[in-house]
Amino acid sequence: MGALYRLRIAQGVLGLRKKYGDQRLDAACAKAVTVGDPSYRTIKGIPIAGTETDPEPETGDARAPAFLHGPQGLFATVETPGTADGNHDDQDQNGVA
Repeated sequence: MGALYRLRIAQGVLGLRKKYGDQRLDAACAKAVTVGDPSYRTIKGIPIAGTETDPEPETGDARAPAFLHGPQGLFATVETPGTADGNHDDQDQNGVA
């Protein structure tokens, strides 16, 4: 994203101060960051719904990302070309580079 695009988003968020006030906007921003979506649309929607002071629901996942199985688990079934027999392309049949 370009700097001007982000600047316009920041200006839009700051413009919400006139309608909702500093405290509600701060609470909405904090809630948006907590739920992992600090976009303008989310920040704007929180005070519209009046949920900026609602407690966050317990999800039981401790805010962990969904795919935490590491590179071994992620690429467990991927074979690199030329490594199925244990020899790499840069090695000869004796295993010497």
